[in-house]
Amino acid sequence: MTHQISLRFEKYAPKICVINRPTITAVKDVPVESNEVLELQNDLGAWSLRVERTAVMPDAQDWTIHLSALRPVDDVSVCVRLPILDWSRDGFLLMPGAVYDGNRFHSERAPYPPTPQPRELTDTRPVIGDIPRLDLVAERSQIDLLAGDLSSPAVGVYLPKQHRGVWLFTDAQTDVGTTGLSFVERLDESRGEIIARFPGVRRYKYWLCDTLRGSNDRPASWTTGQSLILRVRTVEFTCQSRQEIFDRFAHHRQTTVRRNSTPPSVIPLSAAFDVIADKYDRQNWVELEENCGYYAVGTDHENPYGSWQPGWVGGGMSTLALIELGNEKSIERSIKTLEFAFTRGLAKGGLPYGLSDGKKFYGDQFASPQAPWHLIRKSGDLLFYAVQQIRLLKQLGRTFPDTIRSGAMTLAGALETVWRRNGQLGQFVNHDTLDVIVPGSTSGAIVPAALALAAQEFDRPDWLNVAVYIADQYWRLDGETCVQTGAAGEIMQAPDCEAAVALLESFVTLYERTNDRRWLDRATRLAVQCLTWQFAYDFEFPKGTLFEKLGIRTRGGWLASVQNIGPCPAMCSHSGASLLRLFRYTGDERFMNMLTDNTRVVTQYLSTEERPIGNQQPGWISERIATTDAINDLGTIFDGSCWPETSVLLMAAELPSVYVRRDLRRVWSLDVIEAELQKDGNLRLTNPTKMTAKVRICFETPETVANTSFHSLRPTWTLVHLPAGDTMDVAPT
Repeated sequence: MTHQISLRFEKYAPKICVINRPTITAVKDVPVESNEVLELQNDLGAWSLRVERTAVMPDAQDWTIHLSALRPVDDVSVCVRLPILDWSRDGFLLMPGAVYDGNRFHSERAPYPPTPQPRELTDTRPVIGDIPRLDLVAERSQIDLLAGDLSSPAVGVYLPKQHRGVWLFTDAQTDVGTTGLSFVERLDESRGEIIARFPGVRRYKYWLCDTLRGSNDRPASWTTGQSLILRVRTVEFTCQSRQEIFDRFAHHRQTTVRRNSTPPSVIPLSAAFDVIADKYDRQNWVELEENCGYYAVGTDHENPYGSWQPGWVGGGMSTLALIELGNEKSIERSIKTLEFAFTRGLAKGGLPYGLSDGKKFYGDQFASPQAPWHLIRKSGDLLFYAVQQIRLLKQLGRTFPDTIRSGAMTLAGALETVWRRNGQLGQFVNHDTLDVIVPGSTSGAIVPAALALAAQEFDRPDWLNVAVYIADQYWRLDGETCVQTGAAGEIMQAPDCEAAVALLESFVTLYERTNDRRWLDRATRLAVQCLTWQFAYDFEFPKGTLFEKLGIRTRGGWLASVQNIGPCPAMCSHSGASLLRLFRYTGDERFMNMLTDNTRVVTQYLSTEERPIGNQQPGWISERIATTDAINDLGTIFDGSCWPETSVLLMAAELPSVYVRRDLRRVWSLDVIEAELQKDGNLRLTNPTKMTAKVRICFETPETVANTSFHSLRPTWTLVHLPAGDTMDVAPT
């Protein structure tokens, strides 16, 4: 191994100074070579050190470092340091879920929510707010985070000139607290350094769009005989591309993290659907004049952001689930919602207005909502889900206004015009003239999928061609570079999960529509990149916090963006069905594991009458899982109804509760239901919850995988009602 770890002991001033910044007063570096007693100067203490080193693979080593304090010492943190030689600005730094390519982009300091400025069409470089990043110009910079800010406690680098890749993995939490993870850049010395700090002590605390907040992190105080075990895995390998950094991460991401093996058995997906659907009818429905209205995206209907937004946070998306599984009222209201979106909700150019309170319509410019700004992602989401709803309504034999169909065609044509006129979709577009206002980003990542579905539904093969052109551009600019940006409307153009999972949906859909295997290959590689956004372990919340009392598990959550760091309950705002479809085509079980990790834990975030969460009302889900203090305190939430409710509705509608591959004798439960194949071929189901579950089972064979689309399988799923606490055997169909 070229890069060898060492230890560093850091002594901090006993009191935080006026600017609330921890101050190091002494350091001592120690080689990690042998077992010894360390007598350190400058009040750094005396320590017994024992090191175990194991080669677990030709390119990976596990280090177990046993430390024991031989006398009391206060205000000391212990660091594991991994130097990165020959580091330069060409290097690619990845801190999963928090830093992509070092976040080394042009930055503009602005309070939340920041909005990028208009610029020339050719200026497609990402522009970010004030977030943790390596500097574009300065020779020296560094990023200090805590493990809960990342999806996995790991730091990786790719050195393109040396064709080398390096990873460091460690524990997220130890007996002395949450681990800190840092990358220090010294370009004037051609070196970098990965640091794992126990406990984590940041120079500054990142608070939403502000990297210079004071830090109240504190080092540990040690008693005589107090021991600490540090576990670290280092991986160094020949690496020819950025993608290989992600591939290696996928292999090692859960090697050092602690996790519970059993998800919480709180509420089945079907029961969660019922609770949220009931809440939608009670609190989300906005009645306008007679026979007109819409399902709002939230419960504060006076605020346009909580009333109507097409796409993104659920407008015109949740209705797909309500049509599929809802009652007569919800179906009728869903049709009215689509009619509202496509009659009143389209601007002059054919793109939807970004916001409405039901009385007036607004654009997506936070500082000036009267401006004709449109977040292009919203158009893609609305069209993608609207076409599916048109198809579903026809299958159900339901009549609906032709304005929905014609409006969807108008929207598809407008998206084509944006592309042909500007040579890109950009991030923000003038919804009247269809000129790009803010270029660049991956905001329109789901547009290729939307146009591909529209091409099929409306017999417009030219739209499929446009979808392919757009997706090719996205792959070249954002897929191969392993950085997708700007899908969310309030993160400027920061890297984000929402762009990544939307682009994945487009690639899978294009493979289904074209049977071109390049899309399958690209989808596979992108899904591995998406894995860096999924929380890999169960975070230990501080004692006495709301989430600790509720026993909340975090493994499977999705981090939103590198600006709004920390996990969310689900993908914004999708079910994750693209992962199941990708598994069908590739047989790669990692994608099913990604999906089930999320779907099996998501209902624990739903507040119900039986299990209220803080001040949340029944049917509400907050968008935050506070493993980080960047927005709110650890283990707490801010009250409110939010977009994860849409994701749960879509999970219940688009996914089976249990997926069975009879040829592989493999079963995946996508619900809290326990499922196991018996020797006689029957499927044994157990409902560990206190609610009856409506269990939808998809039995698959190689023949159905090869000859039947996933969407066409839904009517063939087996439906059983499983009472609370019961076990049932189901014969395969």
